[in-house]
Amino acid sequence: MQSAAPLFSKAIFYKNMNRFWPIFVAYSVILLLIGFSTVANGRYERLAYVPNTFANTIFGFSGVMPALIAIFSIMVAAAVFSFMYNPMSVGMINALPFKRRTVFTSNYLSGLFMIIVPLLLFFLSMLVIGLNYECLDMVALLNWLFIFFSLSLLLYSLAVIIGMLTGHIIAHIVFFVIANFLIIGLKVLTDFFLDRFLYGFVGTLHNIDGFFMQATPIDYASGLQSTYTSLNWTVWLVYLLLGVLFVWLAQILYKNRKMENAGDVLAIRKLNPVFKYGVTLCSTLALGAILLEIFNVQYNTLVIPLLLFLLAGLVGYFIAEMLLKKSFRVFGAYKGFVIYACLLIITSMSVYYDWYGYATRLPDADQVEAVVFSYNGGQYDVLQTLQAEQNHVDLDISNLPESLALSYGTPLSMQKNPDSNDYVYPESRAFTPEETRLLWSICPGIYTEDESIDSTLKLHQYLADNIKTVRSNYRQRSMIKDYDGEEIQYFNISFIYRLDNGKIEKHSFPMIIPVQPSEEIDQKTISQLASLAGNREERVKRLAAIDLPLNDIRHITVDLYRLRDLMHDNLKSNNEVRRNVKYQPDKKYTPIEVRDEDKKAFFEAVKADYQNMSNEKMVRSQMLRHGEGDIGNFTLAIERSNLPQTNRFRDGRSTYGISVYYENTFRLLRDKGYITEDVYNFVNIHREMLDEKYSNQTVRRIVSIAYL
Repeated sequence: MQSAAPLFSKAIFYKNMNRFWPIFVAYSVILLLIGFSTVANGRYERLAYVPNTFANTIFGFSGVMPALIAIFSIMVAAAVFSFMYNPMSVGMINALPFKRRTVFTSNYLSGLFMIIVPLLLFFLSMLVIGLNYECLDMVALLNWLFIFFSLSLLLYSLAVIIGMLTGHIIAHIVFFVIANFLIIGLKVLTDFFLDRFLYGFVGTLHNIDGFFMQATPIDYASGLQSTYTSLNWTVWLVYLLLGVLFVWLAQILYKNRKMENAGDVLAIRKLNPVFKYGVTLCSTLALGAILLEIFNVQYNTLVIPLLLFLLAGLVGYFIAEMLLKKSFRVFGAYKGFVIYACLLIITSMSVYYDWYGYATRLPDADQVEAVVFSYNGGQYDVLQTLQAEQNHVDLDISNLPESLALSYGTPLSMQKNPDSNDYVYPESRAFTPEETRLLWSICPGIYTEDESIDSTLKLHQYLADNIKTVRSNYRQRSMIKDYDGEEIQYFNISFIYRLDNGKIEKHSFPMIIPVQPSEEIDQKTISQLASLAGNREERVKRLAAIDLPLNDIRHITVDLYRLRDLMHDNLKSNNEVRRNVKYQPDKKYTPIEVRDEDKKAFFEAVKADYQNMSNEKMVRSQMLRHGEGDIGNFTLAIERSNLPQTNRFRDGRSTYGISVYYENTFRLLRDKGYITEDVYNFVNIHREMLDEKYSNQTVRRIVSIAYL
């Protein structure tokens, strides 16, 4: 009876170890050096009682570990399966008395040994360090081992299965790199184009997370340093299972692989169309984006960008053909590109003219828990607060509730970290739903009251109902090169909705509106913008932010940095200013320190100005491009006497803008001798110039009756 073919060959295993031991040794040495570098400063004996010291240390390597694992995974996979790149080597391996399953399994396991054993050595080194310095956190170390074992298995198996698809070592390496960043790369490039050509679209270029980050294991694992305290174990289990799945698929591909295709870019001919059109699409997006930036193409027309897309796709299409056919004579295959070009044109037009109605979609008002509204594109930084259950949130807020200050500002231990000579504090992340809503209640720019949400939806609905006119006006006006900057206003009206199921919906409407608008749609948009900018909820939150006990204010610093620049410019060009202002501002301007006896009067003046400022002027202060009313800021240095000395929120600093419309504040600064009469006169002149510039009886009438 014939014996069954062995699943594993020691001869192949030992042969691979004899040939490729330098890779194994190099990987082991690098990991051990990283491990032993943690004790190079000899301070672990002083950190034994500092919370999370050990976990912070081992997960602190997360920035470099994923890239290191990826590099050695492709090196090992390319090495142990290098015989597939050369027809002579393929013939030699096929002459051995082994079945293909034995050859694959033996090579795979020898490579896996070279990837996993160095990881285990690193694990043991950290175990010894933790025991020696009495700071071992075994749970954290086992978590670390499982995470990076799963990542190593996934990346190595991915490198192996990609090797089954190609017969060329350079293609093997390139495909591995592409596979690791394909999904997130396509997301970034797709967002790049949609952000420019689909009016109303808001992408995630600066905040990619969720599925797209998880589908890029190298990037996802690199962020463990700040997220290891709230691990998503489902993701790491999926990585582990995917690694096993890739091994199984790679074994099937190797079993059915035509070895005579060694040296070809693709060893499986049935995948040729996928490769060709995949390269064409990637070239269209990547090279197309580069060409758009090189030629500084405007996005208010589709013709020129579309021509560049087609050119970029054409380059990728014929390069792919050349690689597949190993010949430069490929121009006869143009028919495939003609079909691709037609599809590209139709798709581009559907996006540019929004055949899908993307910009007209609104959430159901009954499902909206909170909304972030902005007209100057400056409120995306509060998105983390809107999803505080999932994100790290900056809690340096002047009127931070005491409950949050105590929860996230109390030290984890009274033992200081000798490296920073400071206490270790809890991470301000993973807030409870109650804490999240408490943050919303004090954060300006986040609306939770029904009246504010309804007003926001009303403006959004108005823009959606008139989307064709709004979109057309923006594109036409952005093409006009001879616009005087004093004649137009730039807005980026954005809505970020938090729904009751926790999901986020984002919409953005960039607009260019004349300072003296004549069209009804421009007038009504400005009137609704003004009403939202000065709504009751927003005013209450902004006033509460500076309504602090005077004893908690250590000092107030006023910096009129923009006022100084405006005076320099206007003294040169404006006759009225030269007649009324004799003072020449010093370029080495020093910020103003408000005296203790004037603190109360200063706050009263600021509060009065903010309460009295019209909605129109509030918009004017913070417009996207000019910010004409905003001429400086004041900073509060705070010491919260109600908090313990060790609380990290006891001391803080908060900065707020000062507008030219703060009449009471500037009068106080003049009367108390902080600014001269000339500076005060200039502020008044500048305010009058702005009022004259924006005076429009039609707009004022609409603003006054907009919500009657």
